[in-house]
Amino acid sequence: MKNQFKGHFSTSDAGLKKVWKEGVFVFDANVLLNFYRYSEGTRKQFLGLLKKECKRCWLPEQCGAEYLSRRLKVISDQVKKYTEVSSKLEGLQTEFDGQKGHPFLESDSLKGLKKTITDLKSELSQSEKDVTGWINEDPIKEAIAEIFEGRVGEPLTGDELEKVFSEGEDRYERKIPPGYMDANKSPNAKTIEDKKRKFGDLLFWKQILAMAKADKKPIILITDDNKEDWWLSANGRTVGPRPELLGEFCSETEQEMLIYTPFRFLELAKKNLGEKITSTAIEEVKEEEKNRDQGVTSKYKYMLKYYEDVSAEFQKSVIDKLPDNTTFLINKINSVKEKQRKFLILQLDKLNGDLLNLQLLNKAYKSNPTDHLASGLAIGLRELNSNLLELKRRSEKFNGGERLNEMITNFDIDVMLLESESEDILASVQDVFVETAWDVD
Repeated sequence: MKNQFKGHFSTSDAGLKKVWKEGVFVFDANVLLNFYRYSEGTRKQFLGLLKKECKRCWLPEQCGAEYLSRRLKVISDQVKKYTEVSSKLEGLQTEFDGQKGHPFLESDSLKGLKKTITDLKSELSQSEKDVTGWINEDPIKEAIAEIFEGRVGEPLTGDELEKVFSEGEDRYERKIPPGYMDANKSPNAKTIEDKKRKFGDLLFWKQILAMAKADKKPIILITDDNKEDWWLSANGRTVGPRPELLGEFCSETEQEMLIYTPFRFLELAKKNLGEKITSTAIEEVKEEEKNRDQGVTSKYKYMLKYYEDVSAEFQKSVIDKLPDNTTFLINKINSVKEKQRKFLILQLDKLNGDLLNLQLLNKAYKSNPTDHLASGLAIGLRELNSNLLELKRRSEKFNGGERLNEMITNFDIDVMLLESESEDILASVQDVFVETAWDVD
């Protein structure tokens, strides 16, 4: 049974040791792009590991091309995040400066906090200059080029590409992994580049299969793609790689394959290869994986967390020095803030119900396409986006907190996914779509 359904059974201990001893390390583009998101210390350790093991590293051509095409966008995103964090620190600095001569505060009690803020702003400014400089002189790109020199796969020929594209249409229709979750990236793809975007994961996969089959080598694949066409989930928890992938790899190559996230790879590399990777670096990579869909990378989240901690400490220092008869007022203010936060959460729950109804409407249209359903979906999306915008504004006004902001961000992503899935439907009712166009900040 195990031989017939290999993808459903774990690799034996002996098999694991063999793969870690002989296997080729293959990386997807997101893993390489994450080097721009890590702190300098974590980046140095991760790249140092790859340099040491470079003879075992290999990069599919599809991955190399995707990395180079997306590199500048990722750098630009990092610069924007520096601006975001700097703005928050400026606000905190202004808050401190406004306490000069406050009757309940001693000036010395703020000096330590203000100096820390100033030092962090200086460090942030220097880091922003360094990252901006990567646009023209990129040490990360140079390091990656050195590691994979002579270890990049060849591009597929035109005929080979068309064969993969044709197979991809069938696989995506039947939801055979990997890649079918990208079916809506270019639903009406005509050009080669559009088709590469749509079938990028499948091209990546086919190149890995070809290399492993030709070289007769087991593979350790490190991917930062967390979608369902790579990972099997149960009750909202990821339990492992899709069995179909492991089964296809074994059937095509007669070799073993292990698939890891970057965090798990570093953890096991430390154990199996004796690499000196710090727990801090491993934790940062783990945090990056958790935050990759929230628009906040790990190093910036740490800075924003610091901002919140310092702000809370400042507020506590103020409260501790207030006269006793103000305690009731402070408690009253906190009670009002908590009620506002709960109200916003209730509003978000209502929007989740509206989103569910629109998702059902989308499915109904695909089963029985009518103008009535298409119009209802277009109008419903317009109203949902309008209500979401209002919720965002209220959350910013009342400072709903990190947890609520995280919930709103995740909901926003779900709305965008529905918009992407229903793009063709909306296009079929141009009159309704134009009339109900929206612009969400």
